[in-house]
Amino acid sequence: MRAKHTINKAKHKVSFEEAQTVFYDADAIVIDDLDRSETEERFIILGFSAKANLLIVFHCCRESDRVIRIIFARKVTTKKSRQYAEFN
Repeated sequence: MRAKHTINKAKHKVSFEEAQTVFYDADAIVIDDLDRSETEERFIILGFSAKANLLIVFHCCRESDRVIRIIFARKVTTKKSRQYAEFN
């Protein structure tokens, strides 16, 4: 897990600690990630982090939906940012 966090931080400039804060955004959008996995149910959340960055976080739920596993997180592109603004 630590290696995945380090890779995500280097590649996308977003720590998993910051990514976790998106789940507290009351206006966040959660959708099913049907394209990414055939073996587990995955989701995408789009919302603002505690650092006011608009992030997209790919994740799944484990242990009867009590544990959220972050797969990767990154800052949102300008196009996705506009879509988020239009949706909210």
